[in-house]
Amino acid sequence: MHRILRFPNFKCKALTISYDDGAIFDKRLVEIMNKHNIKGSFNIPTGFLSLSERYLNLSDLVDLYKGHEIALHGHMHLSLGKISNIEIVKDVLENRRILEKEFNQIITGFAYANGSYTQNAKEILKSIDIRYARTVNRDPAFNLPTDFLEWNVTCAHRDANLFELLDKFLDLKPNSPEKWKLNRNSKLFYLYGHSYEFEDNNNWEIIEKFCAKASNNEDVWYATSSEICSYINAYNSLVYSLDNSLVYNPTATTIYAEFYRKNYVIKPNETVKIEVLPY
Repeated sequence: MHRILRFPNFKCKALTISYDDGAIFDKRLVEIMNKHNIKGSFNIPTGFLSLSERYLNLSDLVDLYKGHEIALHGHMHLSLGKISNIEIVKDVLENRRILEKEFNQIITGFAYANGSYTQNAKEILKSIDIRYARTVNRDPAFNLPTDFLEWNVTCAHRDANLFELLDKFLDLKPNSPEKWKLNRNSKLFYLYGHSYEFEDNNNWEIIEKFCAKASNNEDVWYATSSEICSYINAYNSLVYSLDNSLVYNPTATTIYAEFYRKNYVIKPNETVKIEVLPY
């Protein structure tokens, strides 16, 4: 069956930003992102808070990150690929306990501190209900994740090819009817970094330029990592009849999809008739 995920309102691309460590310079970064309506996820090692004047206080977080996602980064920013199972559990759950209490919400997103993880670490995160974990591995092809506990990024803002990749992403038109025989899958641009890098390197113009250029594109969905994860998981939960003529949405999320080169909206708890065509 010819099935393609589309993002809300049939957008064929999504873009998100993920920044680590809870540095005081997140204040300026969030201001820039908000100005351009760019959404992101901020991964906070709670043991770093108030550590020095370079880090935020716990009381700063809720108001600062309003409209964005707060996610885990380990209480003490430990490398999960280098510590014992019990240390992994203690570090991640203490991080989660503090942030959930402060934000009064369920927090199940994670970014690997120092980019360090193993298959065993992934299994432990899964066992304690972490829904996604961001790596620092690059995927310059803008692919959607196939393993949310090993979710690779497109690039870091310090990468030399940042704007080359952004131009390529913005120029992609995977929904063009004349290109239906080619790879028409939806795409994702995933940027990561640390806000203190802009301050230390005196190059805030990089993120200013990125956000200005990336924003206000009608075929791009601007979302947090958690929103993207939830949406893709909901799409993957669709149930099909044996002959692919019916699709049922068992989730609470409205899904936009393409079947046999036609667009369909499948609302929560709704079964939709699909026009099956020769492929």
